[in-house]
Amino acid sequence: MAKTTFKLTDRQQIDLFLYSMRYALGRRTAAPSDVADHIVAHWEKLNDRAQMLILRDLKQAIEEDDRQPGRLGDRCDRAVWDELLKKLEK
Repeated sequence: MAKTTFKLTDRQQIDLFLYSMRYALGRRTAAPSDVADHIVAHWEKLNDRAQMLILRDLKQAIEEDDRQPGRLGDRCDRAVWDELLKKLEK
């Protein structure tokens, strides 16, 4: 089977990061860990607006989980998001 390659604009790439993170918040799967790893790996390449939106959404989700535990999934999922926030705020 031939591989298909495609190019994404910067805007499309940023949108995919945002949509992926928003989807993964609250999931009880490998998605939180996978998405967090990708965000860390590409953080420096994201523009200021994308970084701001990711941080805003992540902080908001953590605050919601503080008020209503379980909104971010299981404890292991919450730990992924806490660790991601620590890494991004360095």
